[in-house]
Amino acid sequence: WLIHPKFEIFGNYALLNSTFDDEDSDGNRQELAGNRFRLTPRGSGAIGFDFNTPLSSNPNGVQFQLTPSYTFKTHHFFEDQNTLGLEQEGYALLNVHAVFIFPRQNVQLQFFANNLLDEKYLIDAGNTGGAFGIPTFVAGPRRFIGTKIRFQF
Repeated sequence: WLIHPKFEIFGNYALLNSTFDDEDSDGNRQELAGNRFRLTPRGSGAIGFDFNTPLSSNPNGVQFQLTPSYTFKTHHFFEDQNTLGLEQEGYALLNVHAVFIFPRQNVQLQFFANNLLDEKYLIDAGNTGGAFGIPTFVAGPRRFIGTKIRFQF
């Protein structure tokens, strides 16, 4: 939604009802009937905004862009068996991206912060270790702050 030529709000939401069928094509009861598919939250989404503005009246002057976003996923399982303990409760992440654009030099100076609030969450569990009774847990990336310089030629 374009609120102002320099300010735009964006958002999305996905609602998934992804479960295994109760019966196969021959009418036989499915082993995983009613279970949710692995890595499939019932809901997920994002909201944020883009703010763009020149920092001078010169049309070829430095420009600034700011894009914070807040993303979320609801509870989901890491295996089709929907094993308790191999699941992730709902969580949300705040990310911020800022860019200074120098058009004359074809350079961009970018600053970013991913998972700014340092949310602890898993991106996967079970995997190979699960076959041995010792599930492997893969943590999501912790807070990560950085900068990038981009040259175009």
